[in-house]
Amino acid sequence: MLPIAARRVLLAVTAVAMSACGEPSRPSAEAPSPLEPSLARIPTGCQTNDLASVARSYFSSPEQQTVTETLRAMENECAGADGNAVVSGGWTVLSTIEAVLGAGTGGSATDGAALANGVMKYMCRAQAELCTPIPAPVSADALGPQGIFAVRSADAAPIVAHGAVPFTDFGGSSNNALWGLETSTSWASATQVPMILFYGTPDVTTSIPVTDLSFGDLAFAMHTFPDVPGFRDGELHVAVCYQDPVELPTPGLADRLQREGTLLQAYTPACGTWWAGMTQVAGLDRVFTNLLHLVGRAVLPKSLFAAGGPPSTGGTPIEFSHFAPVAANPNGSLAFVTPPQDGTAGEALDPIRVEALSGSGTPIELVTIRLYVAGNQGEPAGATFCDLASTGGQACGDTATTREALSGYGTLAEFDQATLYKAGGYTICAQALDSSGSADFTFQEVCAPMIHIKN
Repeated sequence: MLPIAARRVLLAVTAVAMSACGEPSRPSAEAPSPLEPSLARIPTGCQTNDLASVARSYFSSPEQQTVTETLRAMENECAGADGNAVVSGGWTVLSTIEAVLGAGTGGSATDGAALANGVMKYMCRAQAELCTPIPAPVSADALGPQGIFAVRSADAAPIVAHGAVPFTDFGGSSNNALWGLETSTSWASATQVPMILFYGTPDVTTSIPVTDLSFGDLAFAMHTFPDVPGFRDGELHVAVCYQDPVELPTPGLADRLQREGTLLQAYTPACGTWWAGMTQVAGLDRVFTNLLHLVGRAVLPKSLFAAGGPPSTGGTPIEFSHFAPVAANPNGSLAFVTPPQDGTAGEALDPIRVEALSGSGTPIELVTIRLYVAGNQGEPAGATFCDLASTGGQACGDTATTREALSGYGTLAEFDQATLYKAGGYTICAQALDSSGSADFTFQEVCAPMIHIKN
């Protein structure tokens, strides 16, 4: 983690001119912002007295002095319309909350959440873009023993929950799950913002509908400030690591992470370093935990290290919300959601949409699907989607990839350039090609009703 002073220097270049600190006080009857979940009263104008009061309750020395001085400076900078410094100071306060959480010296989680929400709101007055869209409020559970609260920028340090979540596995055995995030590049690159706060909790109140078999009651809610609408494909990973091997029920189910209604691309995290860095893991002290990793290959079941590390379930999301590990039926299938329609030779067919599903019916992302013409031996012989002479060597439009549910994509593979170059009647089928999304899964091919192509 960067020192606080270094963070402030880095953050000074990320903010823009202040837009709202000079506004008049709002009427007391005005409805509170969603960033004010009754955790702390956010003052009007530039005052930080209430935030400083919560900070004094949450921090002890020397962090208490650092934060109160930072808040006082933010008030002066707000009054002087120095939006850069206001935002920089806010990140300093949020980073200090993370620091005392790691040291175990923070006050009540309720006070910490109140301070975080108040500071976020204050920062949004200096830079409205930070709250477009409005992020979810930080709950006290995010600062609790199983939550996540972490500020990241150009580094790539993994983000791990403060402690493990106990659960019962499929065989009725007690186990512990540690959840967190990793990036294959840097947090700034993966999130496409220079500085970001990750915060989340085990999700024990929101029921996530799952079609495949869920890992007990394990589920997690993950958010960011600012609320990033999407991450770079393949650069950010979320995962759950297990203290002991989890035996999946027969017949040979595949463990996957599900983000709400979609099975994510499989990912294997560096779980060994996650556990080794814990100060306390489900009652095991640091000495014993480190001992397990030093001699684990000799004293633990071979299955624990079969894949080069502790057992885990991971995935690559394109946005955040609710996650749950599931044991998915790998005997999958494909389905035409929008089947082919009649068309004209040499012209692109109306869009065709295909979905890849687990054996239990859950959509799967990043499965590459190919269209082909079935029974393509008679008249008109040789009719395919790829007539290079007609296309001038351009792509055929016969392959597409499913996506995780996101506005503008859904979970479908969409073919909008598929073209047949000969008149006749055709049966078009879909097959899954080897891809990161299809690992461990097989997909039964599917054919659509016959269509007719005219000249």
